[in-house]
Amino acid sequence: MIRSSGAAPCHSSGANDCHSGDSTNIPHLTVRGISNLMAKITKLQKFGITVLVLSPVIGLLGTVASIYLSFSALQRSENAGIGSVGSLLGNAILFTAGGLIGTIAGLILVIFGRSKN
Repeated sequence: MIRSSGAAPCHSSGANDCHSGDSTNIPHLTVRGISNLMAKITKLQKFGITVLVLSPVIGLLGTVASIYLSFSALQRSENAGIGSVGSLLGNAILFTAGGLIGTIAGLILVIFGRSKN
């Protein structure tokens, strides 16, 4: 169960056991509530969220494509050695590192992009 900040955690196994009848701990996920939440997010945070979401996907896609190409090159070569797949595996590592760096950068933008209200 999602709780607002400051609420005591619920360690009960039942869905209705904690704070039954108390709806103050349940976030209001209505159109108005979501639009109010989005209005509080700065442009820098929105950009950070976009980077945070897209970076791992692009990094994973590049990693998988590079590994696929390296196995294809390994299958085509007559004498299988590191020379035929080394650069492609290096590309896979670079895509993985790029996805991680992008994700960390997006997280930093989200954290430090808060408006100073």
